[in-house]
Amino acid sequence: MIFEELKNIERQPDGAPVAAEDLLQLPVFKDVSPQFLKKNASATVWRHFKRGDIVCREGEFGSTAFYILEGTASVQLASPIAHVKAQGGPGGFLGKLTSKLTSRLAARQEDRREEEADRRSIPIDAPVDLAYDHPVAELGPGELFGEMTCMNYYPRSATVRAETDCTMLEMLRNVLDVLQKSKPFRAQLDLTYRRRALDSHLRNVPIFRGLTQDFIDHLRERVELLRFAPGQVICKQGEPADSFYLVRLGFVKISEGYPGGEGVAGGPRPARRSITSSLCASPPKIFSPWWRSFPACGWASKMWHVNAKRQTRSACAWCAAFRLSVFSRRD
Repeated sequence: MIFEELKNIERQPDGAPVAAEDLLQLPVFKDVSPQFLKKNASATVWRHFKRGDIVCREGEFGSTAFYILEGTASVQLASPIAHVKAQGGPGGFLGKLTSKLTSRLAARQEDRREEEADRRSIPIDAPVDLAYDHPVAELGPGELFGEMTCMNYYPRSATVRAETDCTMLEMLRNVLDVLQKSKPFRAQLDLTYRRRALDSHLRNVPIFRGLTQDFIDHLRERVELLRFAPGQVICKQGEPADSFYLVRLGFVKISEGYPGGEGVAGGPRPARRSITSSLCASPPKIFSPWWRSFPACGWASKMWHVNAKRQTRSACAWCAAFRLSVFSRRD
């Protein structure tokens, strides 16, 4: 994407505030109030990077997001992909009395984990996922990164380097908040997600692990990328299920109602930030044609459903046998 509108905008030095009149010439700011931009004149600034410059480093704390206007940048993980592995144990004469445990970082190839056996990519704070075997990707004009850091002040999840001379907008949270409510901006992010991250996102989910490319292409135009504010309820226990969700970014809390209170199922599920972007699939009424067209996916869905029912029955049996009197106050 090349912004033709940039020809009519006078570039300002690095770090200079972007005038409201210039922002309004960009398509993604089309629906943003001019009064808001004028009141927050210093919340969006110009950033110019030469080839090879570091835009942000993995692990650094920040409070801004970047929107690329010109040029390309690479996003990569600087830290090695490894696990903490415990070693040692009882040994020698004193082993009967003591044990010594040490830990070290083990490469993913050396220390395979069951939950990562078929995982192919790593989600990051950008519109792309990084391949496990080669955690590097490219970002270009019209793409946003640093959203998680901007919204929640989290450390940067990856290092971004300018591969060519780049012009970007760096913005604070108040501007990003308003942009996320803009239809043109949401439409652009949705298009980028479908084009760049949907494939890897789906293939990381066990139920869809064996998807054919035909199925992904079929599904691509039938999903919706949604955003939820912190505390907003995505769905309620007992409501009819008319869709399913795959968490792309954020943290979600899953809770279940029990007699006498509410229980959290396993605590907050990590997806990386409080503003949750969810992939919302189509209603079940159109699932049947999918399964007829893609029988392998239908079989995987049925097996997942069988396992889910088994887990539900197990949970219900545990609840039925659980005695609240165990926690009752005794005098």
